[in-house]
Amino acid sequence: GSDDKVGINNSSPVEMLTIGSTSDTNARIQFLTATNGANTIHFGDGTSADAYRGYINYAHDTDSLQFGSGGSERFRVDSSGRVGINNTNPNSAMLHADQTASNEQGIFIHPEHSSYTNIGLLVQTIRGQDSSFGLIQCKTNSGGDLEFNLRGDGSAYADLNWNGGG
Repeated sequence: GSDDKVGINNSSPVEMLTIGSTSDTNARIQFLTATNGANTIHFGDGTSADAYRGYINYAHDTDSLQFGSGGSERFRVDSSGRVGINNTNPNSAMLHADQTASNEQGIFIHPEHSSYTNIGLLVQTIRGQDSSFGLIQCKTNSGGDLEFNLRGDGSAYADLNWNGGG
């Protein structure tokens, strides 16, 4: 019936499934599958394809964790800790965000505080001041054209001109 509730280590469940009680130190759920299997929690609002509109999935063959919404994967953490947003293969970047529509911004940072002491984006490296690496780069033409390069020594390259320095 509509009042059916299940309690695991709980004699008064308040939701359809309640695990543990306020006196428990830990409450855990364990899913086990073969090394080439997957563990999935589905969130749905109907039958057929609508039964799987959102999900959390762990794939043992790739040791990756995926999050889905709207019936598609939206976010992935791979076995190396790299994060892909709208990207199922975050390759060599720690964060790889793919823009999927022409009116989207790849990454938008908007600090909402009136203090100028807040930092919108901090890029910090353990390397010393050095001109041999690009700290921040902007490329066009599928990465073929370097439009902006901020080097480790503080020099900046924009539209074929070097400016400033260390």
